[in-house]
Amino acid sequence: MFDLLNKGVPVDYLFYDSYIECEDIYNQIVVRGLDRWFMVTSTLNDLSDIGMDVKITKFPNLASSYPFVQEKFSEGKRLYLWIWTEYLPHLANEPRSTHAISLESYDQEKGTFVISDIPNLMGHTYDQSRIEEAFDSLDERWRSMAYICDEQYNFTEATVNLLINKFEDGFLSVGNNLNLYDKMIEMLQEHSLQMEEHKKNIKNHENALAMVAGSRYFLSKFFRITRYPGTDKLDEIVELSCNIRNVFLKILLGGKIDLQKTTEKIKALKELETENIKMIKQRINQNRSHPVNRRSSQPETVVDLKLKFETLPGNGLLLKWEDILDEYIYQYQIYANHTLLGVTLQNVYEIQNLEQGREHHIKVKVRTVRGDISLSNDEITLITAARGKDHALGKPVFCSSEESNVNRKENINDGSSKTRWSSAATNDHEWICIDLLEEVEIGRVLINWEEAYATSYTIDISNDNEIWKTIVNTDSGKGGMEEHSDFGSVKCRYVKLTGVKKATLWGYSIWKLEVYTD
Repeated sequence: MFDLLNKGVPVDYLFYDSYIECEDIYNQIVVRGLDRWFMVTSTLNDLSDIGMDVKITKFPNLASSYPFVQEKFSEGKRLYLWIWTEYLPHLANEPRSTHAISLESYDQEKGTFVISDIPNLMGHTYDQSRIEEAFDSLDERWRSMAYICDEQYNFTEATVNLLINKFEDGFLSVGNNLNLYDKMIEMLQEHSLQMEEHKKNIKNHENALAMVAGSRYFLSKFFRITRYPGTDKLDEIVELSCNIRNVFLKILLGGKIDLQKTTEKIKALKELETENIKMIKQRINQNRSHPVNRRSSQPETVVDLKLKFETLPGNGLLLKWEDILDEYIYQYQIYANHTLLGVTLQNVYEIQNLEQGREHHIKVKVRTVRGDISLSNDEITLITAARGKDHALGKPVFCSSEESNVNRKENINDGSSKTRWSSAATNDHEWICIDLLEEVEIGRVLINWEEAYATSYTIDISNDNEIWKTIVNTDSGKGGMEEHSDFGSVKCRYVKLTGVKKATLWGYSIWKLEVYTD
């Protein structure tokens, strides 16, 4: 779904059957002891309704899949596969189990894969030997790859109505068995004095609450895009179930809880669930007794999005507009000078690295379920400032470490926005230094962090690579594009960034480090 969302597919319509009954959650997770990752659900069984399909291919080992992998990447596919967690460093602290990741690209010459593990790891490079170990160590039945055939997908008026009818048919069969919550209260009262001895039971209930919160959250997404009533009630259920889940996590960490307050919260959650089921069924019956054509007419052709913008460091732009997504409009398209930059379902979009010193016409268009592009009164024009020379561009670079020969130190000032330097993940104190080859008056330093940024770091300058002066010392790093200036009149030949504290388990990762006089 993450992959489809990035392609502009209105995935919220696909959560029509995401509601999981409490009885199913109780039987599968509490009684049978399944982890939530392996609980059986019906969600997204009917991708064929919108012209999509999931293809699964088995392989005896990863090496045998390489011709298939290269073929699918050449077709623009993203591949999904199971791996065994202990072989990938970013999962080293997770329980030993099977886990799903996605493959984005494969470099046969370098013997590396770029993988993503949503949502915590995006676009990370691994040697193919690690992925092979993680895949080949699986039981034979798990050694497979999947990809989505989405070339022919469509969300016509008839398709959306079909999904709404499927939701209504499915929800009318939802039962009123909410014994899950009664069993939670019984379990807490029974084990209140010996929680440590019953961690497995507590973990099962924590898993159950995660399923409650997740399934109700995704149903609320479906409600919003189809304008079904009851979103507020679902939001309350999600918030309260997450709150109670945090109590169970506290128990697992050895903390003490207020048993009476927790019991009251669980009772309140059961009451909310009861009211929600009743309310939704009443609305479905009303709809079917007095059918309304939800899409009998299109909205006005011209839509005022009230587009606004904020400038960001490094000639970036943050666009914001009124969110008008409804049952007609499901996608925003972002254009700059008549070129499509991307699509989004949100009412915010960030543009990085606009060309300097020229006029830009930025426009947001909206796409409807019928596929037409509506006109909109939403264009802005701005002229980006011309920046001076980047004195760091292409100059010699030194560093304390490199994560791999792919994310090398030279990437930090090679002029490309698609390459990066990453340090080793072993400790917090890592550094990278650029030799400007001449003394330069420093006016601004720009850092474009990848997701693995530093919350605390320094920037030091030197004329001889021996005696250093600190010009930036911050404990409030936020990642993304960070700009530092107002150093006074200082000249230097060497500029060094030193990480003090990491924001993630990984090393530091930087797309670009730029040095300007103005």
